[in-house]
Amino acid sequence: MNLKLRNASSNLNKFSLAGLLAVLLWVLPNLVCAQLSPGELFKGHAELEGNFNCTKCHTIGEKVSDAKCLDCHKEIQSRINQRKGYHFSQEVKSKTCIQCHSDHHGRNFQIIRFNEKQFDHKSTGFTLTGKHQNIDCKSCHKSAFVADAQLKKKSKTFLGLDSKCISCHEDVHRETMDKDCAKCHHTESFKPAVTFDHQKTKFPLNGKHKTVECKACHKDMQIANAKKLVFELKSYQTCNSCHSNPHKKSINTCNDCHTEESFSKFSGGRNFNHNKTTFPLKGKHQQTLCSKCHDLKKSPLQLFQDHQNVLTSACVNCHKDVHEGKFGENCAQCHNESGFKAQLKMDQFNHALTNFKLEGKHLQVDCKKCHISSYTTPLPHQKCGDCHKDYHDGIFTKPEFYRDCAHCHTVQGFSGSNYSIEQHRNTKFPLEGSHQAIPCSSCHLKDKTWKFRNIGEQCRDCHKDVHEPYIPEKYYSGKNCKACHSEESWQMVHFDHNLTGFSLEGAHKNLKCMDCHKLKLGETGDSYKNLITLERICVGCHEDIHNRQFDLNGITDCQSCHNYEKWKPSKFEHNTARFKLEGKHAELECKACHTAIVKAGKTFIHYRLNKLECIDCHR
Repeated sequence: MNLKLRNASSNLNKFSLAGLLAVLLWVLPNLVCAQLSPGELFKGHAELEGNFNCTKCHTIGEKVSDAKCLDCHKEIQSRINQRKGYHFSQEVKSKTCIQCHSDHHGRNFQIIRFNEKQFDHKSTGFTLTGKHQNIDCKSCHKSAFVADAQLKKKSKTFLGLDSKCISCHEDVHRETMDKDCAKCHHTESFKPAVTFDHQKTKFPLNGKHKTVECKACHKDMQIANAKKLVFELKSYQTCNSCHSNPHKKSINTCNDCHTEESFSKFSGGRNFNHNKTTFPLKGKHQQTLCSKCHDLKKSPLQLFQDHQNVLTSACVNCHKDVHEGKFGENCAQCHNESGFKAQLKMDQFNHALTNFKLEGKHLQVDCKKCHISSYTTPLPHQKCGDCHKDYHDGIFTKPEFYRDCAHCHTVQGFSGSNYSIEQHRNTKFPLEGSHQAIPCSSCHLKDKTWKFRNIGEQCRDCHKDVHEPYIPEKYYSGKNCKACHSEESWQMVHFDHNLTGFSLEGAHKNLKCMDCHKLKLGETGDSYKNLITLERICVGCHEDIHNRQFDLNGITDCQSCHNYEKWKPSKFEHNTARFKLEGKHAELECKACHTAIVKAGKTFIHYRLNKLECIDCHR
């Protein structure tokens, strides 16, 4: 009974001490706070109340830190970094934050105070001029004009405004003008646009244009449910942009004949450039009076329309054709505007009108080479042979069939042929594979003479048999190279290796022929010579890395342990050997017993240990 009372008393004492400690931990900070804090923070900083938050604003042993203020007020720091705004002005940047924004004066303390009426707005970087001087601060500094989403949330801020007019004022031009309003307007009054100078625009006003009212050109346009004057016109480069053309578009450059002083004042005799029309004046035409071609008594709507769209080549529209249409209506082929007399050179004459169009090399031939007498004397011209000798001496011509030069050659030049690969396929030797890329001269030009008949059809007729006499004919019947090779490429080989008695298996299938069939150092002749009679054993081609440890009767049978797929892994089974692996031996790595040795200057792994008793390895 006494033991239970003692335990209960002990527990009560522990509870009382714990409770007292909890009370002290709750009361002491508040007592200390009451002792250390100079007063309550204003409501914007209320969340920083408490001794544990002091260092968020204060640096121990020093005053309030400006850097810590700006760590929270990042929008002010950003403006200072940009070297802009009130806090970067000479008036402010030399002061500390606490000089203007003191705290610990109670929740309702006005931490931001300045006299709006006496505030010099110039210190912000935006000087108030004109009407701006009489506007209440709140008319501009309101969230509707703030673009930044974070600043827009602040109920009381002077930040976030843009100096551009368009950021606070409506764009009455509806994006039809430059958004830099100050180019035309000032802050005294929006109307009139006293700084606008039409002479500095792309269309300076001259002559009668100076007396025209603005609205005559700048008309109202319906934009966003409102009628607004459009000042920036898209079309004004030519007179026709605004004025109708009485000449029915045959003449579009009004200022060639007229001035801005008066439409009735004609200056065409001095300024009009006839070369801009479809009929530029050349030669004798330059000396002709306008009245010789145009009836100047006609009205403006009919004036200069009488020869509209007449080309300089249409001489017969005005002049009589003395050739009566024999050479067409293009007189300029032989004549020019300098005079009707025929030109001494006929290189501009269109020979196609004579049923024999000149092309290629024919264009370089002097007219007199063919037209020995007069130009009008008929000449035979149906076949090349009418003028040219048959270079091939009739080998392509049969009595019942005439093959003209044009079947293989063109007038661009006799050297070179347009005889196609498709046409060659109709011969006894159709071109296939790499033969298609070989120039004709490789086969047909022998001893500087072209030959096309009886030049051979088999590979050996042109190519040397590099395998003779080393490869028996049984492997390529009739010594036909195509038994192994393709016309696509000499390196493409499709030889059936089973004919040799040595079938290619495993990794051998992926080898190139020359990996095995190659001359050894010092050998001469064909690379296949020694392989035809080669013994079909691995060591005939591969090195015996085991240094003949596994020779039986002088021969090493590699296939007893390895296969054609890979040298490793081995198919060797230790339990079929003289020493079976049992117990702990089965867990050992091969290299624990089989180590490298050097014999006769050669290093190799020693496999045939001849150690079959325990005592051979264990002591």
